[in-house]
Amino acid sequence: MEIRQSEMNIGNSRYSSSYDFEKWRLGALKAKQSQYYLLNAYRYWQVLNDPSYEGKETKLNKLIKLLIDEPSDFVHQAERLLD
Repeated sequence: MEIRQSEMNIGNSRYSSSYDFEKWRLGALKAKQSQYYLLNAYRYWQVLNDPSYEGKETKLNKLIKLLIDEPSDFVHQAERLLD
């Protein structure tokens, strides 16, 4: 989103107006919200089906959060997580 915002600010964008950009941005934010919803649904399913589950953060949960958040040091964090 930051890259497309920068493109919009300098005038070299695939969007013809700020309205088109905001429409795309809203769609991207909705997709991110849906991803968090799915992660929470997965956790809820784990709680219901695994009596030993106590809210522990698994590697899969942490990796999913990294994919959703898209941090600038994603590769470094993912490597640390998978080691």
